[in-house]
Amino acid sequence: MALRRRLYGLVALCCLLASAALGQQAGQIVGVVTDSSGGVVPAITIKASEVATGFTQSTVTGEDGRFVFPNLRPTHYEISVESSGFRAFRRVGIELLANQNLTVNINLEVGAVTETVNVSGAAVQVNTTNSTLSEVVDNARIVDLVLNGRDVARLATVVPGMVIASVSTETGKAIPGGLRLASNGTQSRQVAFKLDGVSNTDFYFQDNQTFPFPDAVQEFSIQTSNYTAAQGNNAGAMVNVVTRSGSNQFHGGVFEFLRNRVFNARNYFASQRDFLKRNQYGGFVGGPIIKNKTFFFSGWQGTRIRTRVNDVTVFAPTSAQRRGDFGSTVVRDPATGQPFLNNQIPVSRFDPASVNVLKFIPEVGGDGRIVLGRNVGQDLDQFVTKVDHQLTPNDRVSVRYFIDHFDNASIYNDSNLLTYRGGSNQSRVRTQNTALSW
Repeated sequence: MALRRRLYGLVALCCLLASAALGQQAGQIVGVVTDSSGGVVPAITIKASEVATGFTQSTVTGEDGRFVFPNLRPTHYEISVESSGFRAFRRVGIELLANQNLTVNINLEVGAVTETVNVSGAAVQVNTTNSTLSEVVDNARIVDLVLNGRDVARLATVVPGMVIASVSTETGKAIPGGLRLASNGTQSRQVAFKLDGVSNTDFYFQDNQTFPFPDAVQEFSIQTSNYTAAQGNNAGAMVNVVTRSGSNQFHGGVFEFLRNRVFNARNYFASQRDFLKRNQYGGFVGGPIIKNKTFFFSGWQGTRIRTRVNDVTVFAPTSAQRRGDFGSTVVRDPATGQPFLNNQIPVSRFDPASVNVLKFIPEVGGDGRIVLGRNVGQDLDQFVTKVDHQLTPNDRVSVRYFIDHFDNASIYNDSNLLTYRGGSNQSRVRTQNTALSW
């Protein structure tokens, strides 16, 4: 019995956590049903249907004619009403955004149910439910806006009051480029980041963990002030990214974005073109597994960066030193402690290991000074997959998995050891984020 209670408790906890995550990225539709005289109409069944998937939820108006659809997934909806004594009502073109409280009032006309009143087009909505200040960047702007490195987190800068305080370069940072955002004058470490309502914040550095690439994102939502207690934790803004879902039609695409010094223009004040070579490529696909019931979406993006860091000055053995001639520099025999004759080390005394190492270091003249650049190679792979399933008219299960693998390994050139670049302690990092909601 004790084991059974623990299992029940674990299931209940998972459901509560999933509900909390869903509630932090879902929206709701509320409204009042009235008749042609302006009187409220109670006990009327209202249906809200997702246009893309056909998922349908229903509710009944209260005595005051009001209705509410809580925890709706952000997408396009159709609201319909059928009741005896009134013409059927249908409103299309309703777009619900993440964390939005949308008001849709319905006016029924007397007539037969076989007659239908169709309303289309979305009017400008004023939030009359709460005082939250928020902004949503939809999928069209996410895909079309120019983003540095296709980094979705940078969309925060299109919202008034949001600025990038710094780009993380701290030692030990797993994946470089994490953003510290400041909202309306708050401190830069007070912005929370979420992915589908699940925390996506690096709690050590207080910047964002990596988000999926733009083609896998449906919406980018920011609440900058007066958000509800359901968000909590941070005094700054709440950033939430919503991943895409499948629909009743198959959609997909492939892409590649290329930057190469062959195509780049030279900076007027530079002696040569920059060395950055960056390839970002991948694809995505979504569609039905069972029409009107089960859907999937999957996508992958690979990023390959090859460049050269700032030139560094190093000293290599000169041609004379390779022959054992150190000129005016006094070189003592470690066996006797006396200087070598004419500061010339006999070649027979050279350490065989040192001789072998010299094969991998280029021969230079003069004082051995050489200026060179060290190569940088970074590989980043992202994969996201999501499945939505309708259990009953009022029960939907969704599971999403996202993995990000970063490889910042050492760069080794066997023809020139001087260009070697060692990797950091965290040269290979894998982060994962999973969301399960019911």
